Amino acid sequence: MSDQFISNWLRRPKLRQALGYLLAVASVGLAFVAATTFLHYHLPLAIMSFSFCAIAITFWYAGIGPGILALVLAVLIRTFFFQPEVDWISRIAYDLVFALFSFFMLQATRAKNHLEWIVSRRTAALTRTNEALQQEVAERKRAEEALQQNVKALQNALEEIQVLKDQLYKENLALREEIDVNRMFEEIVGSSPALQVVLSRVAKVAPTDSTVLVTGETGTGKELVARAIHKRSQRASRAFVSVNCAAIPRDLIASELFGHEKGAFTGATQRRLGRFESADGGTIFLDEIGELPAEMQIALLRVLQEREFQRVGGNESIKTDVRVVTATNRNLQTAIAEGRFRDDLFYRLEAASIPIPPLRERIEDVPALTAYFISYYNEAYGKQIHSVSRRALALLESHGWPGNVRELAHALERATLLSDDDRIDICDLPPDLLVRMKEEELELSATQSAGSATRDRSPAAGMGGGDGTPLGEALKAAVERSLSQAHGDSAAAAKLLGISRSSLYRKIARFGIKRRRRPVPTTNRLKSAG
Repeated sequence: MSDQFISNWLRRPKLRQALGYLLAVASVGLAFVAATTFLHYHLPLAIMSFSFCAIAITFWYAGIGPGILALVLAVLIRTFFFQPEVDWISRIAYDLVFALFSFFMLQATRAKNHLEWIVSRRTAALTRTNEALQQEVAERKRAEEALQQNVKALQNALEEIQVLKDQLYKENLALREEIDVNRMFEEIVGSSPALQVVLSRVAKVAPTDSTVLVTGETGTGKELVARAIHKRSQRASRAFVSVNCAAIPRDLIASELFGHEKGAFTGATQRRLGRFESADGGTIFLDEIGELPAEMQIALLRVLQEREFQRVGGNESIKTDVRVVTATNRNLQTAIAEGRFRDDLFYRLEAASIPIPPLRERIEDVPALTAYFISYYNEAYGKQIHSVSRRALALLESHGWPGNVRELAHALERATLLSDDDRIDICDLPPDLLVRMKEEELELSATQSAGSATRDRSPAAGMGGGDGTPLGEALKAAVERSLSQAHGDSAAAAKLLGISRSSLYRKIARFGIKRRRRPVPTTNRLKSAG
């Protein structure tokens, strides 16, 4: 209580002074009353003790001014009320004692006041320091909050950048796919009944989201059918992503299809989106599905069933909304019987099956395809070819086309490049096509191509250089090349040309080609021996 009282004094200086002097008067008055009471008990010196107490209390609590007032009052009361008959020497001695006591109390009060001043100063300094520290702590908290907000904003920005990066990757992939489309033959050309059946099936399955299995030989246009399905579906505005399963190494196909996290394997320096994630909302075309490894067949089956997958090296399941169209040139039923393909995956993929007939079964489409390809290569190479000779078109229609439409496209590309006229003739076609013509057709074509050429050529000239026409030279070059590749083996050369051995012998005799059996390379003999 006394400390609180003193603190109140310190806060109000005028009130403190008034209360100090009031304390001096009150303490001396109490000392006088107490001394008077003890005087009845014959204790005349009690005034000394009570006066010392009053002076000490006043000096200590009220200060120097009130203490001096208490000293004066105590001396006056003692002199005039309790010891009036004492001589002057005794009075002086008593007064000296009071003065010494007051002096010591004065020093003690000064020391106390100085100590209180130091304490108050230190307290004020500590208070200021504490306030500054609290302010600094508050500023640090605000700074930490601002830093956390900045970190959160930075994280959001990084996430947004990653989203934009992924979106850019998807768009870039889609643009590359569109560029690939421009390089390919975008339209399906033909009007044969077999092709109409294919297009009818495409029209039926395209609006749905079912998986589609496109089957057919190499070069029949399976990817064109897959793109036609995509363009006629509700996903036409989204990406069409094509993946050749046979062209991707076994160790990388999981990363290619489903992506990988950073550090998933050696060389994975950053996260990469897979083709399924890039095709989200669109269509993914898995070509050569029969070449998919067994472990990836399980992963693909899970994607088809659960509509989710995990990146390589990741634990998060990613939902996907993608239509799967597959293609193969193999017999998957045979692969299932041999244990190379899962039957449950086959049933999932074959929800809708579209077989594409080979070109030899729709040979009536050859003229339309020929016109389309010539127009395409005219624009690509700046040529001005307007027609195809009857003999050349007849040869194109009579050919079996084991490479299907792709082989036809390459043959017409070569013919377009080599033709020096505005018309493709039979001599502009690849020699491999020419050697498959019937013997009678060859002679008739050679005769017509020779035109008005002289007929009295010497046998030596005929044996050495063919019949002198571009067709004859092309035929001779094809036969010589096949013999060279077969190392002089007539049976192997005839197989390469797709003709019988007797037809080959007739061509060799006609063009005067000398057969020289070259030794088979050592590596081939070792392989044969093995």
